Formats: sequence, structure tokens, C-alpha cells
Amino acid sequence: MEVKFHLDKKKNPQSNDGMKVGYGLAKRGGYRIRWFLILALILSPLVVAAYYFYRSNVLIIAPAILTSMPVIISSHEDGVVEEIRVKVGSRILHSQTILTISSRQLDAQISFIKDELNSLRAEPSQVEILYLNAINESKDSLAEVKDIQNRYKAFRDKGQISELDYASITGMVNGQNKQVNDQYIDFDEAKSRIAEREQAGPIMQQRRALQKELVLLEVNRSQMTIEAPFDGRLLELNVVAGQRVRIGDQLALLADNKPPRIVAFLEPKHLDFAKAGAKVMVVLPDNKKFTGTVSQEVELVSKLPVQLVSPFEGQPAYLKVLIDLDKVPDSNYWIEGLTVAVHF
Repeated sequence: MEVKFHLDKKKNPQSNDGMKVGYGLAKRGGYRIRWFLILALILSPLVVAAYYFYRSNVLIIAPAILTSMPVIISSHEDGVVEEIRVKVGSRILHSQTILTISSRQLDAQISFIKDELNSLRAEPSQVEILYLNAINESKDSLAEVKDIQNRYKAFRDKGQISELDYASITGMVNGQNKQVNDQYIDFDEAKSRIAEREQAGPIMQQRRALQKELVLLEVNRSQMTIEAPFDGRLLELNVVAGQRVRIGDQLALLADNKPPRIVAFLEPKHLDFAKAGAKVMVVLPDNKKFTGTVSQEVELVSKLPVQLVSPFEGQPAYLKVLIDLDKVPDSNYWIEGLTVAVHF
């Protein structure tokens, strides 16, 4: 038989012998919260480990960059940036001037060589002058003899001189004419001998050496006007007007007008998921998603872009995967080197 006691305390627990008794609020809720916090702290490493296991072994996510495959424009000569004619982000045309570089040293070298070539310019030799003087004298004599021949002809026509005298003066004209022709022939042969001697002589060799050096310097100076090699966009400008640059310094970064591509770096164990034609999901930093297609066979690389060094630090090799976006994103997403995630 069950015995039940019905006490007044049970009916009115806040009263004792007619006096009101105030009890504090129950404190078991605080202990319960603290217990849950301790439990969460204990289980959190397991949850994190499970997340990374799921991300590494179930999800296949590769860090990647968005790139337009830009071309680096470098300096061909030491000099000073004289003028910059385009702004970063602007579109430029093929052969449009991006900037100009000047070099006083190069200008001085070109000026000096031109002066040296002028000083070595070939002038008529003394032998040539003698030949020309002799020819001129013979031509004057020929003219005088022809004048006499004309007067003899007039006298012959009047019967004042015989045919023998006229034949004599005619022979003198022919002889003088032959002398002039022979002198021209001798003069041409002398010029040929002089030219041959000059071609093989030290002066001509020096002229050729100076001309060759001048051509190279002129080419170097023309390369100091930096022009766009194709139609495209100026992504980056690494110099300012007045800055001194040296050979090989990077001046600008130029990309063509084609849509950007995605370059992903995948762990080699996931090779089967990166075959040409495979579909992927590209997630931008603002969580906007685009579908893409692996465009070509992967290649093995050992060096990553600086934007992605941290996630792969210590990794011996990676698969470089080129991806074409199925839908071209807005131009405000065309940021060179923008880091994205690729889900295979």
C-alpha cells in the first residue's frame, strides 16, 4: 500500500509557519551551459579534423588565379623615363607608344660616331686629280684641233689647200680624240685600283666597323620608345616619369583583349579529375560561381605564383590546370592575379 503525505510545504513552499520565505532562483541553468561549453571545447578538434578530412578527401578544391597571360615589357637600355603616354587600365592599340626613355650616353655615342664617319669620308685622291687634269687638257687640245680642221675644210672647199693638207689635219683630230678616249680608259682603271685598295685598306675597315656600330646604336635607341606589341590593356605600370631604369627592369605589364583564363594548381593525386574537357566550378572571392572547362592536358610544375605560395608551401610538385570559363565574367572581375577556388 502506497502512503502519500500531503504537507503544507508542498502546497505553499514559500511560507513557513505563516512567515513568507524568499528563495533564490535555481542555478542549474548556468551549470548546464558551462557543461555544454566544456563539451564543445573537447569535441571541436574532432569537428575541425573531420572538416579538413572531408575537404581534403571528399571535396576536391584547388587554389587558382585568374589571369590574362600578360606580357612583361622590359627595358632594353639604361636610361631615364622621359614620358608616359598611357594610363593603367586603358586600352591600347598595336604599335601605340606606351612610354619613352632617353639616354644622354647613347645620344653622345651616336653623335661621336657620325662625326668620325664624316671625317673618314673618301675624297678624290691626288692620282685622280692628275688624271682629270690630263683629260681636260687633252679635251681642250682636241677642241683646238677640231677648230683648225673646220678652217682647213673651208680652205679646201675654196681650193686654197690640197687634200693632203686636209687629210693631215684630220689625222691629227683622230689622234687627239683617241688620246682622250685612252685617258678615260686609264682613268677608269686607276679608279678601280684605288677602290680595291680602299676596300681592303685600314680606313675602309674602320668605316665599316663604325657603320656597324652606328646601326646597332640606332636600333638600341629606337627600342627606347616602348610600343605595344599587340592590341590590349595596360595592366600595370612599374615606373614613373623621371625614374632611372636599367637593362632588364620591368616597365609594364600588358595583356591582350581576350577573356581571362583560370590557372589552377592541383595535387597530383587528383590527376583523374583534371582531364581535358572536364567540367569544374570556379568560385570567386565574393562567392559568385562560374562553370568552366579544362582546356588542355595538365603539366607538372614545381613553382607557384606568389599569390598561392602559402597554401602549397612544402609541396614538391603540382598539376597546373588551364581552365576556360563557359561564361565570361564582367570586366570588373578582370583583375590580374585574382585568387579563386576551383571545385573539381
